[in-house]
Amino acid sequence: METHYQNAKALIDKLSQSVLAKAFRGELVPYDPNDVPAEKLWERIMEEKAKMIMTDSRNLDGDSGPGISGNGMIVGICCSNQI
Repeated sequence: METHYQNAKALIDKLSQSVLAKAFRGELVPYDPNDVPAEKLWERIMEEKAKMIMTDSRNLDGDSGPGISGNGMIVGICCSNQI
């Protein structure tokens, strides 16, 4: 029984790696030429994130407020003065 379990587990591990590899190669779903390129989608997401942050800015410590850094990280959000 233990041998059967170990064999099944090894097959599942290989299957997981195989699915992950196919996902990275874009082989899990058919290609749709109408899909938005990932780069454009990422730009839209970052623009929306920046708008949301700037709209909901609660500048409590006198700095220039929150924003998005050049590498896409959210910066300048501080809530230490809120309780």
